[in-house]
Amino acid sequence: MRAFQVLFAKRLQLTLLTGLVASPWLAPLEVAAESEQLSFLPTPNPATGSSPSVPGTDHPNLIFASFAGLLQQWPNTYAYSGHSIIPGVVPRGTLLYHGTNHQSQTPPPSEGLEWLAFNPEYSYVIHAHRLGQVDLYTYTATRALRVIYFDGQSSSLGTPGFMDSQSVLINGTISERFGDDGRYIQAEYDRAHELCKIGEQWGFEGVVRRNTGFELMWCDFTKGVE
Repeated sequence: MRAFQVLFAKRLQLTLLTGLVASPWLAPLEVAAESEQLSFLPTPNPATGSSPSVPGTDHPNLIFASFAGLLQQWPNTYAYSGHSIIPGVVPRGTLLYHGTNHQSQTPPPSEGLEWLAFNPEYSYVIHAHRLGQVDLYTYTATRALRVIYFDGQSSSLGTPGFMDSQSVLINGTISERFGDDGRYIQAEYDRAHELCKIGEQWGFEGVVRRNTGFELMWCDFTKGVE
C-alpha cells in the first residue's frame, strides 16, 4: 500500500509539472501595458553606483527545491507557507476517497462542491474528531481532471501563511489574522466556492491542497467523477 502511494504521488507530481510547463486548459491571461506593471528589475545603488544581480540568479537552489518538493510530505511541512500555484491534471482512473460520519447519516456527495482525499487514511482523519463509525466512499476519475495545486500546508487552518496564496488569488489580499471567527468549516467551503468561481473563468475544475495529507476540493460532483 505504501509503495502504491509513493508511486501515485510521483505520477501526479509529474502530471502537475507537465501542466506547469504547457497546460492546454489555461486560458490566456491579459497582459497589462508595460508602463502599468511593477518592475522587479534591480536598480543601481546611488551610493556605490553598483547594481545587484538579476533576480532569480542568486538562489536557483530555492527554485529547484520548490519544484522538487511538489506533492511531497516533508518539503511542504518544512516550508508550510507555500508560494506556488501549479496547473495540472489528475489522471483518468485515479481513485479518490470521501469519508462521512455514520451517525450523521450524511449521504455520499453526488453534486455540487465537496472534498476528496487521495488516500483512504486521510479521508478517515478528517472525521477523527467525531465519535462513531466512519463510512468510506470510493470515487474514480472518469477523465483527466483539470486542477490547480497550492503548495505548502495550504489546507491547514491558521495565520502563519498557510492560505496566503489562496487569499491573493481570491481577492488580492493577505489577512494579518485568522478572521473566520470560529466558523472554520463554513469558511473553508466559502473559500472553496470562491476558488471554483475563478476556475469557471480560468478553466480549472478543482483545487489540490495539503494538510496532514493531500486533498482535492472538487467543484462539481456531477462532472468527471463517479
